Amino acid sequence: MKTIAILAATREEQEKVKNVIAELAPPENEYKFNMYRVYHTHKADMLAEIAGDMGAGCLDLLIISDWIDTDWEEFSCAEIIGFCHQAVPDLPVIITTEAEVSEDDLENIIPSRVYPNSIFLDPKNELAGKMVAEIVNILA
Repeated sequence: MKTIAILAATREEQEKVKNVIAELAPPENEYKFNMYRVYHTHKADMLAEIAGDMGAGCLDLLIISDWIDTDWEEFSCAEIIGFCHQAVPDLPVIITTEAEVSEDDLENIIPSRVYPNSIFLDPKNELAGKMVAEIVNILA
């Protein structure tokens, strides 16, 4: 079983990410989801929890919001990704973003693993299915 770690802006967003993957991934694919607490959590505590999961070898993919706001501190996902890649250089990462993306950019978005929330979190959107298919391929 593959483990997908989700570090999103809110618990609600984490649940949406989990539900989209569960709904659109083929039924034979089973995934475990680690959802990290963000609200009122220090970055150092998040990093310690992620490091524990990486050390235990139970982290196959990280899905992370482009910007994290714990209500105590704000920081870019780049800091978390850099930390993860120091420990596990080939750890696949998908970044979700609230930023608007033009239709012309969509072809480049999926291969670069930057997923706009307006598309990715809408299971009825055809492109969300392509994004989940990419996640399935990453974890294969």
